[in-house]
Amino acid sequence: MSGKLEYTDLMTASEAGLLNAVRIHPDDGAVARALERVCLRLREGRAKHPRFAENVFHGIGYLSEEHGEAVREATKQEPGWEERMDSELLDLVVVALRLVLREYEHPGEDR
Repeated sequence: MSGKLEYTDLMTASEAGLLNAVRIHPDDGAVARALERVCLRLREGRAKHPRFAENVFHGIGYLSEEHGEAVREATKQEPGWEERMDSELLDLVVVALRLVLREYEHPGEDR
């Protein structure tokens, strides 16, 4: 393997390029793998919830909700908690990204 992520059906070519561009060190694929998971979760979230939030405060409420779910998993520490916590943290990152991208804005609509 060349050390570069290859295009897959889970990623667009531009996402694969982005993931390769952000590598901190050629031998450290952990960041690229995490970002690949974020890109996949973002695509799933957009498909499931095309209209992200009604406004910035609504979006921040989602951020708080995902944070709370991650904290609950970490606090309970029942079997499988780390995987469930990771899943909630991915959701938290995706919600934060959608806020940064201002996906709560709906041009052409009255507020």
